[in-house]
Amino acid sequence: MFVVCIHNWLTLASLVASTVREKNKGNECFRAGENEEALLFYSRAIALNERSAVVYANRAMANIRLNNFESAVSDCTRALEIDPNYTKALSRRGMVHHRSGRYVRERSERCRSR
Repeated sequence: MFVVCIHNWLTLASLVASTVREKNKGNECFRAGENEEALLFYSRAIALNERSAVVYANRAMANIRLNNFESAVSDCTRALEIDPNYTKALSRRGMVHHRSGRYVRERSERCRSR
């Protein structure tokens, strides 16, 4: 039993490390303006851990830079489902609505989430 617990812990630690590594690679690509590559690394991080609001919000920002507005809104919404108080996700979703001329929609979504 003890060996199984250690194995599970090591597996979990390895998974977390892999998720962080992929997210960090995405951040490096994003800073370098390599948005397609950033999107790929953020997607890999999400595949490893679907419960990271930060990674969804980061992928949303890469999608915004690529004018993939619907995907960006979807990622922001998912980030807010994970962490309803994550202001970067709310801000980025508002940015998408603003850029696409949907001001009223974001305001009504914010009012509903309160």
